Amino acid sequence: MASITVPARTEAHPHLRPLNIFRDLPQVADLIEICFSSTMDSDGKRYVQDMRRAGKDNSFIQWANRAAETTSLPLTGYVWEENGKIVGNTSLVPFRHKKERIYLIANVAAHPEFRRRGIARALTEQAMKHAREKKADAIWLHVRDDNPGAIDLYTKLGFIERARRTTYQAGTDANAAIPQSDFTITKRHPRDWPTQLNWLNRLYPDPLAWHRNWSFNSLR
Repeated sequence: MASITVPARTEAHPHLRPLNIFRDLPQVADLIEICFSSTMDSDGKRYVQDMRRAGKDNSFIQWANRAAETTSLPLTGYVWEENGKIVGNTSLVPFRHKKERIYLIANVAAHPEFRRRGIARALTEQAMKHAREKKADAIWLHVRDDNPGAIDLYTKLGFIERARRTTYQAGTDANAAIPQSDFTITKRHPRDWPTQLNWLNRLYPDPLAWHRNWSFNSLR
């Protein structure tokens, strides 16, 4: 996760335009799937399916057009279009964190056949410009550590690393054998809560838990 405070260079690009939720969602879903399918988890796959479904739902589109700047859904963004085909995308997710208005830049994607042309940079710069015009207190984004090209781009744009998630999601296997160990599972005593709360705070530090809208105290 990164935040940005320095100015960004922005230029006019004839192929860059705002996302049109009335007609762009299916193409954007296809582009995201092409660019991220190899690293997409079950939530990501469901996200793409929901985007395609939303693109066909007139009532959803009408609501989204009104709520684009107030909902946490990625309904605002920019696309890069050439010859009627969307080959680049970036989404903007506005939210509040500790009373600050923050924009998350997400789904920065350029079609493999159109890379190394500055499309991702132009889209990111436009998203940053949009966030500043909306008086954002900070701009965040996520990037995988096995994507050095993207990391280099965001560093040049002024982003700095604030936190790193080393284990995002583990697979499960209902048929896996239970390993032998000396651990014993018992009911938790109320006096154990401070220890458990400490574990939770260490495992889910604030910069990585911005989207969590519930308190750990509900587990008390």
